[in-house]
Amino acid sequence: MGRVLLDLPEKTLRLILKFLRFEELTHLRRVCHLFKVVGGDILNSTFLTLGARVEDKINVIKSMIKYSSSEDIPGLLLRQKCLQVLSSEVRVLNAVCGRHVLSNSCFFVGGSLLDCCQKLLDLNTVKTNQDECKDKNVIICLFLLAEQYLDHFDRVIEPSLLKRRHCSYAWFGTKLIDIVDCYSMSQYHLIVSYNGMAFHLAGRYETYLPTTVDAPPQLIEGKDGIVSEDGKQKLIRYLRNNVRWNNFFQIACLVLSRALCWRVTSLMDQLLENDVTDGSAAGE
Repeated sequence: MGRVLLDLPEKTLRLILKFLRFEELTHLRRVCHLFKVVGGDILNSTFLTLGARVEDKINVIKSMIKYSSSEDIPGLLLRQKCLQVLSSEVRVLNAVCGRHVLSNSCFFVGGSLLDCCQKLLDLNTVKTNQDECKDKNVIICLFLLAEQYLDHFDRVIEPSLLKRRHCSYAWFGTKLIDIVDCYSMSQYHLIVSYNGMAFHLAGRYETYLPTTVDAPPQLIEGKDGIVSEDGKQKLIRYLRNNVRWNNFFQIACLVLSRALCWRVTSLMDQLLENDVTDGSAAGE
């Protein structure tokens, strides 16, 4: 039976594998090279189109709000806020690993994370009290799974890619800008000067109503005048979590109760302390 499956045309095999959950697909990729490539292509294409699918869903709900009754509007607004949280998380994921996935340098192996995103997209538009509880639970799950996958990518996947490409500083500057550009409420000032030989770019980002008072880690140059990789990773991780946390509170706390927000905060603090890594993310 297995041999018959492997002998199928790739397009047919792809259609069959799309019936699997994404988490199952990450495990199936370990079976053989064909499953690894085809399954990886499905995961990558799903991830790369996720942002557009979320925005389309948000626009559909916005149009529904205009023509809905007063009874349906609160439920639609809640669904819109939930999808905005998802959109924020997808933007950060793209900032961290999108360039590598787009260039086919690696596969997006966060299967359980993609399953969680799909749950949010598939939840009913007409809501009940039970649906509201389900939305909140899925959002918490999404936030924690995204944190786990981002940590796994930074610690396991990306270092091997950087060694292969020898582009540490190009990586650091690009990733830094991509991440701070994900703030939902911010503005930036950019100054460009030219001295006849080289361009100099200086920028400043400002975010509004930040929910953290922690100072960013200091970048300390070594004896050779180069900042350590560990120092750059700490700054990237600080900004990444700061962006996600600020976006989450600016969007989700308008929906979730104060008690639930404290529950999320407690779960997030525990996650950061324990440095949990997503099991499905280790499928690469």
